[in-house]
Amino acid sequence: MNTTASPITWADEHPEVAANNARDTIPWPCEKIETDLDHCHQPCIVANSSGELYAEGNEGKIFHSLDKGHTWSQLCRVPPLFDVPDGMELISAILLNGIGVAPSGALLGCWWCAYSANSKSLRTWETTRGVEDTTLDYALWVTRSEDRGRTWSASAPFDAPPHEKVGGGKMRVAQMSDGRLLIQSSSSPQSRPDRPVARVQHVAHGHIFASTDDGRTWSREGFIGDNTHESDLLQLPSGRILASVRYQRMKNPEDPPQFVSPYDGSTKLGSHSVYKNMAFAFSDDGGVSWSPPRIVTGFGEKTGCLVRLSNGTVLMPYSRKDGTHGQRFVVSYDEGQTWSNAIFQLNDFGLFASTVALDDDTLVTVHETRRGAAANNRTGLHALRWKAPTRSEVEKHGFFEPRLAQ
Repeated sequence: MNTTASPITWADEHPEVAANNARDTIPWPCEKIETDLDHCHQPCIVANSSGELYAEGNEGKIFHSLDKGHTWSQLCRVPPLFDVPDGMELISAILLNGIGVAPSGALLGCWWCAYSANSKSLRTWETTRGVEDTTLDYALWVTRSEDRGRTWSASAPFDAPPHEKVGGGKMRVAQMSDGRLLIQSSSSPQSRPDRPVARVQHVAHGHIFASTDDGRTWSREGFIGDNTHESDLLQLPSGRILASVRYQRMKNPEDPPQFVSPYDGSTKLGSHSVYKNMAFAFSDDGGVSWSPPRIVTGFGEKTGCLVRLSNGTVLMPYSRKDGTHGQRFVVSYDEGQTWSNAIFQLNDFGLFASTVALDDDTLVTVHETRRGAAANNRTGLHALRWKAPTRSEVEKHGFFEPRLAQ
């Protein structure tokens, strides 16, 4: 008799999400806006108080729109203003990984890089991320401009927890009603000569960083949870802060032996991700502590964000990382406690789905262009303009309550 247990995946623990993903998505109309702006990799979008829109590109570029996202041009190019420590060399690019606007209207750029004294890490970075390198470190910092990008100053690098390195994911600066600015970024364990870090121990720890001085200085203020990355933050009128969370982890010793990665069916510890989904969490104490994340989207559907319409509707646009990629969204009418069974499809190419709501509830989403389309394989900026479905259109498909991430 065959006693081998059948393989299980994330879908067995989240049957409602799996059922939603098994159904066809609902095509949703949007205006698709091409630009000639590149290079652009998974851009974020923010708006200032007058409605000007900004999105970041590669090589320090900031793009903007003065007509509600219909047309885009390059506003400026941001210098990173960072020196690699003596004895170290870069093993990654210096990346403009996010953008924000301060209460004063100052522009903010979020930067990250990795460096090491070990030349081997440079050769193996794309496959190993230098997990076992005892000299590997990251830097995460913010640059700030008060004159629309003509001149810039830089914050000190963010403070990581002891024996950890911080940064690496995309981020969008969120304004709070008390004037604070919040960013979520993750840290991971740092190998030491007497305590090497194995791949299975390379767990992301999601932190909230805050600024109380218009983005000049930053400190660690909260903890959103393990295995959390690239969270997007949204404050409600009540003061509660919502987060869309990229929940991603490898298999760990507490998982059932038959728990497998959807990528390759592997049951090995430390193999490819067993979760790579968007989740939802909230904080009622200003971002210090957070509810456990709950899974909202299917595997490979990630890099999402949150936007709120004038009537209180909350939407979670997100990107899917399979096929040609593309942008989808789900809807909540109770501030994230339940989400629509219906999955609406905006577009069928490009990564990322960062979105803002304009004063008239028009939504503007930015993402990268189709990979491999350009001769040099560079991706550029692409935008979508759209309106949310009516409540009756969403309600006829029903809702589900997300289950806790495992």
